[in-house]
Amino acid sequence: YDYASTYSIQVELQRNGTWLGYYGTACQVSTPALLDNPNGSGSINPSQCGIQLATISTLIATPSLLGATAYKFRVTNQTDSSVPGQVQEIERTQNYFALTMLPYY
Repeated sequence: YDYASTYSIQVELQRNGTWLGYYGTACQVSTPALLDNPNGSGSINPSQCGIQLATISTLIATPSLLGATAYKFRVTNQTDSSVPGQVQEIERTQNYFALTMLPYY
């Protein structure tokens, strides 16, 4: 099984211990997306987008997602492209991180 997938399902019946030998009309069913975005991506809590953080160590979070075992955050410095580590990624088992956890901040 898989999330965000479509399956075709048919049923064959048994009567008096004998399978009838044919299936009925196929039915299409889709499983729900595991994450909040149908293409399989998470997102930062909307309340944190477009704001100025209270401190450099303010936690930045995504909703805790059922079935997710790790989160990878990609951080891009959009102010100074000459800074080492302009694009950095951090992997965590928790659904949050702080900029101070990055090698360059």
